[in-house]
Amino acid sequence: MIIGPDFAIGHISRTGGDAMRAYFRALNMPNVYIQSEENNAKHDPFHSRPDASGKKLYVVMIRKLDEWALSQMNALYLEESGKWRNSWIKSGCIKQREDLLNPECFLNIPYADLALAGKNGMLKGVHVTRWLRTEHLLEDAQSLALDLGVSKNKVVSLASVKTKPRLALDPNMQLFSKEQKKKLYTINPVWATIETLANFPYARTA
Repeated sequence: MIIGPDFAIGHISRTGGDAMRAYFRALNMPNVYIQSEENNAKHDPFHSRPDASGKKLYVVMIRKLDEWALSQMNALYLEESGKWRNSWIKSGCIKQREDLLNPECFLNIPYADLALAGKNGMLKGVHVTRWLRTEHLLEDAQSLALDLGVSKNKVVSLASVKTKPRLALDPNMQLFSKEQKKKLYTINPVWATIETLANFPYARTA
């Protein structure tokens, strides 16, 4: 999470949070707190953070749903410690690690909508009015920085910031079929709606 005097930026895992933190470190804005990449609190929802309450602007990153789901599956499959993967096994979401290579494991429970609008979701207790697209994160981050009063020179310099490379998909990972993708969007209507809205210029929503 990134928290400024009158704004807060939250992110769901696998939507570009590490890159966003790199951009804001480069901007070096005064009185802005940037959560460490090493602390899982970086994924905290706004309502769980007293220092994120009462802001004028709430910002969240989002990406295409099927790509997000594949990225989540891939990260869990490749996780070295197995901590989060084992929690999925214990909860019954999957029976074994190899299940994460099959998109079907994401088609029985609306994981995306739970992350956004569940009882501990990112949207709880706040009105998000700006969405940053993972696929266009530099462009959207630059637009946001300009609106936050950052100088144009600093904003332009973000193009040279080195960010963490994306985790490559395991070669055995199966992609969503057309029908699977349709079902994925059907069972996650909140994410689907926001994704559509976020494709407007500068990813603003009213």
